[in-house]
Amino acid sequence: MQNWGQAVSEAAKTGDDIKSEEYNVRCKDGSVRNIIISGTTIENNFMATFIDITERKQMEEEYRTIIRTALDGFWLLDKNGNILDVNDAYCQLSGYSREELLSMHISDLEKKELGEETKKHIQKVIEIGYDRFESFHKCKNGTIIAVEINATYSSSGNNRFYVFIHDITERKQSEEKLKASNQQLQASEQQLKAANQQLMASEQVIRESEEKYRALAENSVDSIFMIDKKFRVVYVNEYGARQFRTSKQDIIGKKVAELFPKQNAEKQLASLKKVFTDKQILHSEEVTSFPGGIVWLETKLIPVFDEEKNVKFVYGISSDITDRKKAQDQVKESQEKYQNIFDHSPVSIWDEDWTEVIKSIDKLHKEGVKDFKEYFEKHPDFVSEILKKVKVINVNNETLRMFDAKTKEEMLYSLETVFATPDTLPGFIGELIALSEGKELYKTEMSLRKVNIELINVLLTMTFPPKDSGSGRVLVSLMDITERKKAEEELKKKYQELEAFNSMAVGREKRMIELKKKINELNRELGKEDAFDLSFVATEKNRS
Repeated sequence: MQNWGQAVSEAAKTGDDIKSEEYNVRCKDGSVRNIIISGTTIENNFMATFIDITERKQMEEEYRTIIRTALDGFWLLDKNGNILDVNDAYCQLSGYSREELLSMHISDLEKKELGEETKKHIQKVIEIGYDRFESFHKCKNGTIIAVEINATYSSSGNNRFYVFIHDITERKQSEEKLKASNQQLQASEQQLKAANQQLMASEQVIRESEEKYRALAENSVDSIFMIDKKFRVVYVNEYGARQFRTSKQDIIGKKVAELFPKQNAEKQLASLKKVFTDKQILHSEEVTSFPGGIVWLETKLIPVFDEEKNVKFVYGISSDITDRKKAQDQVKESQEKYQNIFDHSPVSIWDEDWTEVIKSIDKLHKEGVKDFKEYFEKHPDFVSEILKKVKVINVNNETLRMFDAKTKEEMLYSLETVFATPDTLPGFIGELIALSEGKELYKTEMSLRKVNIELINVLLTMTFPPKDSGSGRVLVSLMDITERKKAEEELKKKYQELEAFNSMAVGREKRMIELKKKINELNRELGKEDAFDLSFVATEKNRS
């Protein structure tokens, strides 16, 4: 860079103008100031203008730090939805490089909205000026992530959109887990028991003017603040001030100990001291008290260095994760309730993983197999091999009692434990046929073997996951009907004995009637009266 003094001297001699350029000017006290210098010749007099922009440059650098280290992704868009700038956080989130993203339109990433819908949404934000909504984005590797979008449109300057992208995939997964747990609980209560079935990470970099960086920070849905070595607040954004139910002006200049209750303040100060001392980024999750109530905060503290590499400030971002914590607690409570029902059910319950079995059956479908019963009968080796692919994940206490098992490990080893002999294997084949036919509920009676090889009869009910659900979890309930089957066999035997006895008695009675008929006929031939009254035989015959 040409020395600013030389530039002014040469312009004064030649009469040329000096275009506005930035120069580093060393002052008398040794400090260096950022100066914009311009000049022109007026009537043989050279006039130069010096504008000190040092404070503005420092402010820009502070805001660059804020954007660069923020937790959420960021886009800068033109009014047509083309990406003009993007931060590292979104690059990391999406898997695309910065160069790839700068050549893309938001519709290339948007999963929820089609092209025309995206255009309409852009126009809506232009008309209203701001919108906050949830959507889904496509990552480079094909993964779909859930995001929360905060878009602000600025009509001043170059008509730009400032967009924050917040990854809510973990929260959505927690919500889905809670929903699945509730469904499992309901299914378990209705059928005697069973049922089927993270948030923030990002950092940002952006290069823009003071106004743009301020807009980004002030429109963030996270608390953004900066603390000096005396633990005083030197900056806080609007969202952070709202948590204290006051204005930014009332917070800036105050010490941390003045803002929080004693216990919270001590933890905050300990974390800040650690960052100032260790010069390392610090993450934490903790309960914090505000005038509006108690919330869970996820906080990231980042050291900001001076020219000597000493920590000058600690920059912080705090996100309210209260909803996520509540969802996690609800999921845990539902899981504990489900597990309690599972363990203490009076019916034998098996939680099994049929993922590999389902893959094998799907493969047979693709190969054109239609008659699965015939296929299984002709391929016993396939049945034996696929039996080993069923993973028993868990069984309840009633299962241990029913099968005379001392520990769960005896039952979790393999389904071969209960389908141990050829006379029980048809039961498993029946399950495979039900799966191959697309049934989601299968009921039947079958024979199984206890751990000690004793044969028992059971009533089986099992639920398969819906087709194309991606799940391989199968829930099985068993009811021991061995005594009932024995009683049925005994009753059948007694009935057969009764039939035989009845048949014998009826035959004897018929022979006696025939004998009496012969005697009567002989008496008639001898001119005697009938010895036996057989009129009842004729009467019975007429009735029949």
